[in-house]
Amino acid sequence: MVTPMSSRRLAEIVGISEREVEDHINHIIKSVARDRSLRFILEPCECRHCGFAFRDRSKITRPSRCPRCHSESITEPRYSIERCGAKQK
Repeated sequence: MVTPMSSRRLAEIVGISEREVEDHINHIIKSVARDRSLRFILEPCECRHCGFAFRDRSKITRPSRCPRCHSESITEPRYSIERCGAKQK
Protein backbone atom coordinates (compact mmCIF):
# COMPACT_ATOMS: atom_id res chain seq x y z
CA MET A 1 0.00 0.00 0.00
CA VAL A 2 1.24 3.47 -0.88
CA THR A 3 1.44 6.03 1.90
CA PRO A 4 -0.82 9.03 1.19
CA MET A 5 1.10 12.32 0.93
CA SER A 6 0.20 15.97 1.22
CA SER A 7 0.94 18.61 -1.42
CA ARG A 8 3.65 19.99 0.83
CA ARG A 9 5.44 16.65 1.12
CA LEU A 10 5.16 15.98 -2.62
CA ALA A 11 6.59 19.45 -3.32
CA GLU A 12 9.58 18.69 -1.06
CA ILE A 13 10.24 15.37 -2.81
CA VAL A 14 9.87 16.67 -6.37
CA GLY A 15 11.49 20.05 -5.76
CA ILE A 16 8.66 22.30 -6.99
CA SER A 17 6.26 24.65 -5.23
CA GLU A 18 3.21 23.39 -3.39
CA ARG A 19 1.01 25.39 -5.79
CA GLU A 20 2.57 23.61 -8.78
CA VAL A 21 1.89 20.25 -7.12
CA GLU A 22 -1.78 21.19 -6.67
CA ASP A 23 -2.01 22.13 -10.36
CA HIS A 24 -0.48 18.78 -11.32
CA ILE A 25 -2.82 16.87 -9.00
CA ASN A 26 -5.82 18.21 -10.93
CA HIS A 27 -4.30 16.75 -14.11
CA ILE A 28 -3.43 13.48 -12.35
CA ILE A 29 -7.03 13.07 -11.17
CA LYS A 30 -8.25 13.31 -14.77
CA SER A 31 -5.57 10.92 -16.03
CA VAL A 32 -6.25 8.32 -13.33
CA ALA A 33 -10.00 8.52 -14.05
CA ARG A 34 -9.31 7.27 -17.60
CA ASP A 35 -7.50 4.15 -16.35
CA ARG A 36 -9.98 1.68 -14.87
CA SER A 37 -7.21 -0.22 -13.09
CA LEU A 38 -6.31 2.80 -10.93
CA ARG A 39 -8.17 4.82 -8.32
CA PHE A 40 -7.26 8.27 -6.98
CA ILE A 41 -7.67 8.44 -3.20
CA LEU A 42 -8.21 11.76 -1.44
CA GLU A 43 -8.06 11.77 2.34
CA PRO A 44 -10.06 14.90 3.20
CA CYS A 45 -8.97 17.73 5.47
CA GLU A 46 -10.20 17.70 9.06
CA CYS A 47 -10.55 20.39 11.69
CA ARG A 48 -8.07 19.70 14.49
CA HIS A 49 -10.34 21.51 16.95
CA CYS A 50 -13.79 19.92 16.43
CA GLY A 51 -13.05 17.01 14.06
CA PHE A 52 -15.21 18.25 11.18
CA ALA A 53 -14.24 16.37 7.97
CA PHE A 54 -14.40 18.20 4.65
CA ARG A 55 -15.74 15.17 2.73
CA ASP A 56 -17.96 16.97 0.22
CA ARG A 57 -15.39 19.59 -0.75
CA SER A 58 -14.72 19.78 -4.49
CA LYS A 59 -11.43 21.69 -4.18
CA ILE A 60 -8.30 19.66 -3.44
CA THR A 61 -6.59 22.43 -1.45
CA ARG A 62 -6.82 23.01 2.28
CA PRO A 63 -9.70 25.31 3.35
CA SER A 64 -8.90 28.38 5.41
CA ARG A 65 -11.26 27.68 8.30
CA CYS A 66 -13.78 25.22 9.67
CA PRO A 67 -17.44 26.00 8.85
CA ARG A 68 -18.55 24.50 12.17
CA CYS A 69 -16.23 26.06 14.77
CA HIS A 70 -14.32 28.61 12.60
CA SER A 71 -10.95 27.25 13.71
CA GLU A 72 -8.07 27.78 11.29
CA SER A 73 -6.30 24.61 12.47
CA ILE A 74 -7.06 22.33 9.52
CA THR A 75 -5.11 19.24 8.46
CA GLU A 76 -3.77 19.02 4.92
CA PRO A 77 -5.53 16.78 2.41
CA ARG A 78 -3.47 13.72 1.48
CA TYR A 79 -3.45 11.92 -1.84
CA SER A 80 -2.55 8.50 -3.16
CA ILE A 81 -3.23 6.28 -6.15
CA GLU A 82 -4.03 2.61 -5.75
CA ARG A 83 -4.70 -0.26 -8.10
CA CYS A 84 -8.33 -1.34 -8.17
CA GLY A 85 -8.72 -4.67 -6.46
CA ALA A 86 -5.57 -4.11 -4.41
CA LYS A 87 -5.88 -5.56 -0.94
CA GLN A 88 -5.71 -3.06 1.90
CA LYS A 89 -4.01 -3.90 5.18
